[in-house]
Amino acid sequence: MLQDHEYENEHLDRIFRHFPGFVYQLRQYPDGRLVYPYASSSARLLFGVDPEALRHDGSPLLKLIHPSDYERVMESTARSVATMSEWQQEFRMIVNGQTMWLAAYDVPSRLPDGSIVFNGYATVITERKVLEARLAESEKTFRALIENANDVIYTLSPDGVFTYISPMWTEQLGHHRDEVLGQPFAHFVHPEDIEICFSFLQEIVTLGKKRAGIEYRIFHKNGTMQWHMSNASPIYDEGGVITKYMGIARDITESKHLQRKMEKQAHYDNLTELPNRELFFSQLQRLINRSASEEFQVALMFIDLDYFKPVNDNFGHAVGDILLQEVAQRLRDTLRDRDLVGRIGGDEFVVAIADLKSPEKTQAIAEQTAQRILAAIATPFEIEGNTHKISCSIGIALYPEHADDMVSLARKADEAMYLAKSNGRGRLELYQSIASRVSLK
Repeated sequence: MLQDHEYENEHLDRIFRHFPGFVYQLRQYPDGRLVYPYASSSARLLFGVDPEALRHDGSPLLKLIHPSDYERVMESTARSVATMSEWQQEFRMIVNGQTMWLAAYDVPSRLPDGSIVFNGYATVITERKVLEARLAESEKTFRALIENANDVIYTLSPDGVFTYISPMWTEQLGHHRDEVLGQPFAHFVHPEDIEICFSFLQEIVTLGKKRAGIEYRIFHKNGTMQWHMSNASPIYDEGGVITKYMGIARDITESKHLQRKMEKQAHYDNLTELPNRELFFSQLQRLINRSASEEFQVALMFIDLDYFKPVNDNFGHAVGDILLQEVAQRLRDTLRDRDLVGRIGGDEFVVAIADLKSPEKTQAIAEQTAQRILAAIATPFEIEGNTHKISCSIGIALYPEHADDMVSLARKADEAMYLAKSNGRGRLELYQSIASRVSLK
């Protein structure tokens, strides 16, 4: 019988010699003793244990199970015996001081004497476990970067629906992730910016690569508006079809506010918040260009305050500044929304009346507007308990009647203003050529 058993083991060894793992038959006697009636020759190579010795005592191999895994392996084996069901575990073994991972599978059966026989195999999965650990660590690091990034990281489905947002979204915009996932991005973007966002995604599809630098407005949960700048890249499946977009959005609200502030400082008068010289004449040029194609007239007024210097000198610059601010407000209140008004000097203002479509009425409309301005400025100003009376002198030039370019128009309105000054102040003058003035005299 012993010879037959040895022959059987040799026969099995020839079969499993090149099997990439360890094939075994483990027998548990009723008294608890464990032996390996069969252990493939790989036991020596993998574990440094003699297969022949295992036939009499299985402990040299079982003792190699990692102490932290031993109890789990034994408990799972007991459950397998109790239910006579398949057993499968992944666990570590310590071989020559090195950790080895195994994946083992066997099937129990009961013999007449009450012994349990496990027929199974084990394969070495150390390399896989190392890779899994590295991947898990990499994913942990990557997630930590995403979760703690100062920018919003997101993914969109091909039709623009959010499938992932990082926690920074909630911190920046207030929405809980459940309020965002499954919603189209257009639900959160300012209506005026939706089209450029769709165009941005379409460019990614067309170019097939990352696009950067789109700026758009997005709403906070509390209804306020913020600015984001986003980069996005396409993610493809194995067939080359875009499955999602992955993007990074940065909050640029503060820089946008700073940009607007700088633009305002560059183009607006700090004291009155009216357009400054550069912006006003830029707007006037666009207005003249439009008037040429749409066939309407423009009236330009140069306005210089009368008796402003005594207020400034006697009551101080602070009062003078308040007076200028109130003059600016009265000009705004007198004009239409589509008219232009600006401050181009200390006490000098300019006004452009637009969309004068009837040439025969242009002069009358301009003069009526100037009269309203004269009356508004002549109304006393109450500042810090004192009453201040000033007036203004207004010069008017008409486009294209008096000039067909902006520079000439401005020069002639300025000439008319100085004429109003010299003729007594607190009045308006329509531009007249030198020849016209001589003939009138």
